[in-house]
Amino acid sequence: MFTGKIVQFFESQQLITGVCLEDTGTRLHIFTINGRELNTNANRLLHASSYCVAPGSSKDNLLRFLREFCRKQQDLMRQVDVNVLWEHLRGEGEVFDTGYLSRIVFGDNADSDHAAAVLLALLEDRIRFKLHCGRFKINTPEQVAAIKMKRERDDQRQRIIEDGSIWLDAVLQGKNACTERQELFIQLLKEFILYGNEAPEYQLTREILDQAKITDPKACFDVLVKLGVYDVDENLGVARYKIRTEWPVAAAQEVDALINSGQSVILQDTRRQNLTHLPIFSIDDTVTRDIDDAISFEKLPDGYCRVGIHITDVASRIKPACALDREAEQRATSIYLPEGKIPMLPPTLSEELLSLQEGTPRPALSILVTLQPTGEIVNSEVMLSIIQVSRRMSYEEVDAEMAHDQVFADLYQMAAARMEKRKQAGALVLSIPELQVMVDSQKHIQVSIRERTTPSQIIVSECMILANYLAAQFLRDKNIPTLYRKQGHPREAMLAEEPPSLFQLIRQRKLLNRVEVGLEPGRHAGLGLDVYTTITSPLRKYYDLIVQRQLVSVLSGTAPPYGENDLRNIAGAVDARLTSAALFEQERQRYWLLKYLENKTGACFAAIVIDKRPRGYRILINDYMLETHVAVAEGEEFVPGESIIVMLEKVDPFYGTLKVSCRQLSRR
Repeated sequence: MFTGKIVQFFESQQLITGVCLEDTGTRLHIFTINGRELNTNANRLLHASSYCVAPGSSKDNLLRFLREFCRKQQDLMRQVDVNVLWEHLRGEGEVFDTGYLSRIVFGDNADSDHAAAVLLALLEDRIRFKLHCGRFKINTPEQVAAIKMKRERDDQRQRIIEDGSIWLDAVLQGKNACTERQELFIQLLKEFILYGNEAPEYQLTREILDQAKITDPKACFDVLVKLGVYDVDENLGVARYKIRTEWPVAAAQEVDALINSGQSVILQDTRRQNLTHLPIFSIDDTVTRDIDDAISFEKLPDGYCRVGIHITDVASRIKPACALDREAEQRATSIYLPEGKIPMLPPTLSEELLSLQEGTPRPALSILVTLQPTGEIVNSEVMLSIIQVSRRMSYEEVDAEMAHDQVFADLYQMAAARMEKRKQAGALVLSIPELQVMVDSQKHIQVSIRERTTPSQIIVSECMILANYLAAQFLRDKNIPTLYRKQGHPREAMLAEEPPSLFQLIRQRKLLNRVEVGLEPGRHAGLGLDVYTTITSPLRKYYDLIVQRQLVSVLSGTAPPYGENDLRNIAGAVDARLTSAALFEQERQRYWLLKYLENKTGACFAAIVIDKRPRGYRILINDYMLETHVAVAEGEEFVPGESIIVMLEKVDPFYGTLKVSCRQLSRR
């Protein structure tokens, strides 16, 4: 039936023209205008000529026939005004074949070549008619308008892709890349770098990058660095984790009002105990300026001692639901980065007006506790107070004075006794060395390891744990709703040695259950206490400010500002923000640590095998408390806890990755 006829059909969304060499009834063997031979189903044909050519002709002759057919089809197609045809047919029906359409355009003498021309014209237009089962369905005016709008959007999108790829290439080559769409391209690159395939316009950005032959996201970052949009060490986590760094106008106005009001009114509050006679000292890092806790210590005649834990009273100055409070809730915590701090409260408050500065009277929440030499609690009292820090000290200063200052020696003995009591009650004291990374304004990186078992560290830790414990007891016994912290027993006990090895400490930390924050008091197994909350860092932690407000309300004789539903809602929102802040801190510290290690590739380091993983082992590089993966040769086996030597092969701060290889064992 079709043998010798010129036929047209779709293949891979392209219109193919060819001569049918053989028709078997269902399958057609076709020689195409591209010089190929192929087979297709007869029902796929869109058009067949009414005349035949000799199928046995040479390929050259067949190609000549086909080219002549296509030339004639193109000439005739230019005579077809698709819009006029569409306007003429509106209201006459819905579906038409090309023969009928060709007679409308060319008259009653139209032949198969005219039908082929109409077919080509409608396929090129693709707006007013839609191909449906070999015939053309007319589109409604609404459909035509929608198709035109989509085509305009598609055309604009393609122009953006082309302009974007040209712009990227120019920037990377250091050429003048100024374009009216530059701000758009910058925004697309920012979102792509920050959010990857979750970026709002990921597909558009990906197409621009593909056309520019850019496969590495780092190249996008380099473009923004070249343009001065980003610093070479840009902190991408600020945007990625939606970290708040600016203060709303309303919050800033409230800060000004607090500063202007000063301290005189609150310091004259008769409900406050005047404790300025006590020798009170703060212990912090030398660089710390937001000092929210301090300690006093007195030896009593009966052999007992009285310890005072004094916490700056933020609750009495910053009221719930004010603009400043809402901003603090959104931040949830102060964030400490190698290059600086993003505070929960403005520095004019957290480092000045509300900070326990040396020699300056401050309103405080004080917990005075009398203890036996064994660390047993005799009695305690929680009060609103006025205090004055008489001496600001660093951890190093306290440790240095321990040998010749009896106050610090006695305080340390008390703290050690409290720690021992907690351990006997099941507490796990995981004194894991802490990595510290500091970066100055010139981007000089300092890396150090802080031991957490020094006497000064133990004094501060035990005093704060004691204050938090007593605050939780106080609120529980008075049936005041608050946010308690609970922790179940570890899934497995690892600390068999005394003192435990670093390997045991690391493994034990991995086996701890998650600390839960909730309204019901319960045991905190990790601390060995039957009830626990946190109040000692109200300048830095929103949870501590919340609990302090509940305490202050009781001591002031007013109703607690938060009910159970309020606390439940706050905890649900703040938990997610704390998780983001912790990830942000970890990633930024890792960035600067890897930046520091870039100059140490090829160096060897001692490491501990933590556990076995697929295709290798998880290890800890001792000098930097840095966990990573090391691959090993087939058949090579390590034992968790074993010491090995690894060589640093490759470091990439941008992606947060490093590669090490095992050099030798250091078996013990």
